[in-house]
Amino acid sequence: MLLTTLGCALTGCANWSAPSVQPANVAPEQYLGMSCQQLKNEKRRIGTRQADLSPTLIPVEDEAKREADLSQLNGEVKAIDKVSADKRCG
Repeated sequence: MLLTTLGCALTGCANWSAPSVQPANVAPEQYLGMSCQQLKNEKRRIGTRQADLSPTLIPVEDEAKREADLSQLNGEVKAIDKVSADKRCG
């Protein structure tokens, strides 16, 4: 059992996954005035914030707040993706 636990710790337990956080409803209109480059930069900025809020093996004190923040960020990315697609950004 110790070897299994150690192996899991070393490999990261590839089949373990954190529950996904559904995106909040975010209106894409706030991104309509942005250029493709601005949309790309905004999505990169949001990605950094998402990474900061990624789940860890040790639960954080306010898991509900973390999930709400991730939901909002996921909704923003979804809205940016929609506007980027509508503008045919590459």
